[in-house]
Amino acid sequence: YMGLLLGMSIFQLREKWSTVVGDSEEFDSSSIWVGNVDNSSPPVDKIVIGSFKGFLRIFAPALRAFKVDDMLLEKNLLSPIYQVSGIGSGAPISSGMDLVQLGVLQARKLQVFIVSTEKTGSSLKLSYEILLKRNAFNFCSGTFGSGSKELICIQSVDGELQVNNANTIQFSINLSNFFLPGCICFNSYTDSLVIANCALELEVYKYSSLAATANDTKKVVPDNVVIIGETVLDLKYLKFPSKSGKGGELIVLTLHHIGVYDDNCFMLSQHKLDYTPTCFQIYNYFEKGIHSTGTIPGSTAEMLDKWMLVGSSSTHVLVYKGVSTEWASQWTHVPIFISTISVEGTKGMVVVLSDTGNLSVTFLGTQATSHVINLAQQKQVSYAKIESDTVKLRDLIDKYEKEAPQQIALKEGAKSMLNIKLQFISCGEATEHVEDPDSPYARGPTGNVLEASARLILTVTNTSERSLKNVNVNIIPPKGVCLEEQYISYPTLKAETPLIVPIFFRAINWMFPSSRKVQIYASYQLTGTNVYKTTVEEAELPMLLFASPISSPKQLKEAQFKLTLTFIGGKEKTAPTLNVLFHSLGESNPLFSDVVGKSPNVIAFKFNNGSEFGVLLGKTGGKYRVQSIKFEGLWYALSSLVSLLSPNEVGCEDDLPMKELFQYLDDYEFAKTKISKQEQELEKLSGLYRAIQKRLLLRFKDKNPAPLNNLDLLINTTYQKIIKSANETEKLQKEFESICFQVSTSLEIVILLLKIKCKLDSATYETLRAYLFVQQVDEKWMQNAFGSIYVLLQTQLSSGKEKMVDIVVPKEKYDLMKLKKYISVLCDRLLKGAKFQQAHKQLYF
Repeated sequence: YMGLLLGMSIFQLREKWSTVVGDSEEFDSSSIWVGNVDNSSPPVDKIVIGSFKGFLRIFAPALRAFKVDDMLLEKNLLSPIYQVSGIGSGAPISSGMDLVQLGVLQARKLQVFIVSTEKTGSSLKLSYEILLKRNAFNFCSGTFGSGSKELICIQSVDGELQVNNANTIQFSINLSNFFLPGCICFNSYTDSLVIANCALELEVYKYSSLAATANDTKKVVPDNVVIIGETVLDLKYLKFPSKSGKGGELIVLTLHHIGVYDDNCFMLSQHKLDYTPTCFQIYNYFEKGIHSTGTIPGSTAEMLDKWMLVGSSSTHVLVYKGVSTEWASQWTHVPIFISTISVEGTKGMVVVLSDTGNLSVTFLGTQATSHVINLAQQKQVSYAKIESDTVKLRDLIDKYEKEAPQQIALKEGAKSMLNIKLQFISCGEATEHVEDPDSPYARGPTGNVLEASARLILTVTNTSERSLKNVNVNIIPPKGVCLEEQYISYPTLKAETPLIVPIFFRAINWMFPSSRKVQIYASYQLTGTNVYKTTVEEAELPMLLFASPISSPKQLKEAQFKLTLTFIGGKEKTAPTLNVLFHSLGESNPLFSDVVGKSPNVIAFKFNNGSEFGVLLGKTGGKYRVQSIKFEGLWYALSSLVSLLSPNEVGCEDDLPMKELFQYLDDYEFAKTKISKQEQELEKLSGLYRAIQKRLLLRFKDKNPAPLNNLDLLINTTYQKIIKSANETEKLQKEFESICFQVSTSLEIVILLLKIKCKLDSATYETLRAYLFVQQVDEKWMQNAFGSIYVLLQTQLSSGKEKMVDIVVPKEKYDLMKLKKYISVLCDRLLKGAKFQQAHKQLYF
C-alpha cells in the first residue's frame, strides 16, 4: 500500500511562500532552526538558516509571495556554518540569559547571539563565544545535571564532548572506541546524553557519570547501549507533561525504520518504511500540557498516537498518526528538513528545505500534481503520415546543411567576449614540490620533479560588458601529463583587470605522450541574461618537459630507426642550420646554447625515461636525418622539425614505416589478450573466495558447528592469490597503457609522412587523424578504427567512379589482419594520388 501511495500520489504541497536561499550554496538538516529567535511579543516564528559558505540569514515568512523585506538579516560569518539552534527556547521570556539566544556552530568556535528585530530588519549582538581546540561536529543544549541554567554540549569530529556553561568550560571528555561522530540529543527525564555511533548503536551517558569520569584516567563507559542495526539519521526526545507521571520517549529515524524507545531504552514500537527517509518532525503531540486528544496519555495505545511528518528521497512528505499513514503529498525537491510553523496566526504550516537552498512554507492541500497519467487508448498508427513527416524532416535537414556554411561564417565573424592565453614562463626542476619517492613524475638531473610553469590569462575583450558571470575553465592536458588544477571556476570576472592563474604541468616518466597540445575550454554567462557562450583555445607544451638537450649522446650512434627529409625550399633558399631552427628552445634553456655551440649541425635530446633521439644536418646542407633509439621517439624529432620548417618545404623519399606500426599493433592485440585472461583468472578466484565465505558463515551461524576442516587456511590462501592476481592485472594494464601510447605515436608518424609525401592540406590531415582515432587509442580503438577506415575507403577514398550509396559497416567480427589490410590500402591510395571527396551524409554503424 505504501509503495502504491508514493508511486501514484496525486497531491502536492501547496506553497504560500517560497524562495531560494543564497546563490549555489549548500545546506543540511542542521543548517536551519524555526522559532521565536528575536523574543518578540506576541511570539512570532522566524526561520534561521546558516549555509556552508558561512552566510547566516533570518526570514519572516508571510501568507503571500516572497518579498525582499522578508529577509530580516543576512550576514557573512566568513567560515562554514555547521549548525544553528535556539538555546534556552523553553524558558519564559524575561531579561538576561533567560532569553532565547541563537547558537551558531562553526569549525573551531560556537557563537551565541542575541537577536533583536526592528522595522529596518534584525541585528545580532554577540552574547559570548566559545573557542574550540578541536574541529566541531554538532551540539545540543539542556539543563544538564538538573540545574536551573541551560548548558551546552559540543561534540567534536574525533569524539570529544565539551560541556560549557556560557563561555566557561565545565569539563571535556573523550569517548572510548570512537570512530565517526553521529546524532546527539539530551534526555531531560533521565539527565543523560544519547549519541549514535558508527557501530549502528545508541550509547546513553548519564551526565553525572560523565562529570565524575572527566577528572579520572579511566575510559568513559556508556550506561546503556542499544543495538539499532542501521545508520541513524536523526534523534528526537519527546518529553511528556508533568501531569502524566511519565518521562518521555526517544524517537529514532534510521534508513528503513522509525523506532520508539522509553527512558530506559526499551523498544515500544518499530515501524518499517518502504522508502528512504531524509528527515522527520514530531508535531501537535501536546498542547498546553495535555495530549492532543484532550486526555493524559496512560495506555500504550495512547502513547503511540503521535503525529509525525516524514520527508523521503522521492520528494514525498508523509503524515503519520502513530504507525498509520494519514496523508501523502509531493514536493518539487528532496526535503532535508521539515517542521511546522505558525505564520500570521495560522498554525500547522509546513516548512521544507532542500540541500540546494529551496525554502518553502506550504500546507497539505489538494492541488493535483502536474504528472497526469493518460489512460486513453492509442490511435491506430498511420504509416502514410509517418512517411510524409519523414520526407518533410529530410527536406528541412537538407535545407539546413546548405545554409549551415553561411551561418558558420557569420558566427566566426563575431568575436568572443573572453580571451584566453596560456603563457609558459619556465620549464625545469620544481623548487617547491613535496618529495614523494613513489611519485610517477619525471625528474631532472638533481632528482627534483620536472614541471612546466605557465600563466593562464583570462581577459574580457568586449568593453561594453563590465563583467562576465559563472566563468568555468577546463584545461585538458595530453595523456601522460598531469595537471594540479584542471577545473577553474569563478562566479564573476570583471573587465577592469585580467585574471591570472598559475598553472603547473608535470610529465609521467614512463609514458611517451603522443601529443603536446593542451586544450582549454571556457564557458561564461553574459551579465543580466541567461545567454551562455563558450571559447576554445589550444596551446603546446614545451618539448623540454619531456626531453632535455645533451652534448654527448652515447646511444644515438647505434640508433636503428632513421628517417631522411630533403629540403626543397628552392634554389635561392638554403636549408637553415639547427641552431637557427631551435633558437626558441635556447631562450628557455641555457644548456641548449652549450650543446649547439659544439656542433651546430647536430642536436640530440634525451627522454625522461633515458632513451635518446636527435636531428642531423647533412654536410651538403640539403638533408635532415631524424634518428632515435626507439621508434616512437621519432615522433618528437619529426614533428618538431616539420613545425619549425613547413610541410611544403620538405620531402621524404623513405618508405612508410608500416613494419614498425604493424609490430606495435601485434603488441596491442597480445596485451589485450593477456589482460582478458588475467581478468578471467581474477574473477574465478573472487568467485571461489565468495563460496568459501558463505560456507564459513554457515558454520558460524550453526548452533552446533562442524569443524572448519582447514577452511580458514583455504580462505587465507585464496585471499593472497587474489591480491597477487590483482597486482598482476594492474601491472598488465599499465603496460597496455604504454603500448597504447606507442601505437598512437606510430600512427602520428605515418600520417605526418603521408602529409609530407602527398602534400595534404591541414584540413585533410586533421580529417585523416580523426578517422584513425590517433588520440583515442584505448581498449576499444581497434573496433572503432576498423569501422572508421572501412567507411573511409568506401566513401571519401573510394576507388570506383560509381555514385556513393549509404554505407553499412559489416557486422562480422573485426580482426587484426583485416585492420592491417585496410591501413595498407588507405596509405596506398593516398600515395597514388587519391583525393578526399565530399563528406558522406549517412553513415550507419
